[in-house]
Amino acid sequence: MPNSRIGQYLLEYTLEGFGAPVNSHKLRANIMVSGAPAGGTPPASVSVLRKGGASANLQVVADEVWSYFRLMYPTIVSASAFTLWKWATNTAKDFISAGVLTTPAGTAGVLQPAWQTTLTFRAGSGGIAKLVFIEATTGGNQRAALIPNGAGTPPQRIAAFALSANSPFQALDNSFVVAALRDSRQENEAVRDRRYGTS
Repeated sequence: MPNSRIGQYLLEYTLEGFGAPVNSHKLRANIMVSGAPAGGTPPASVSVLRKGGASANLQVVADEVWSYFRLMYPTIVSASAFTLWKWATNTAKDFISAGVLTTPAGTAGVLQPAWQTTLTFRAGSGGIAKLVFIEATTGGNQRAALIPNGAGTPPQRIAAFALSANSPFQALDNSFVVAALRDSRQENEAVRDRRYGTS
């Protein structure tokens, strides 16, 4: 079903360590799994599809994806858990699986409070996929080309992984990402208001 969440899966990380009054954020990516795992299936028993045609179990994929996502956060931030959901409707999702990560902490840098970085990609069937990082180590107003580079900045390294054979990332049109588009950064007003109050 094009451009519909129904039947698609959502890999979600719960990030903690941002301090009061903002205690946690969610980091999400659309993916697809094979079969129809029931709620409560262990991560090692859920098979996630990858762009290159192979598959890997959810625990392996969650750890690998986080190994790139964690580049965007300092060591005070950690992913306390990952959860896999299946969209039952466009607004409601069912729990499928959950687990903990091998290396939950971020890597380096300084938090940029109230800022948001959005990496956008074109998918194979024409859709748009987004990865949204809230209060990561990147800040400043910009709308720049996202250039994949496996040895570059954290956004560039994430983009390189997103386009690799191991990538599980899909758009809502159920196709894998095939091109990097933009690295956009701006203040997240909702988070700013939670931190500092409305002005």
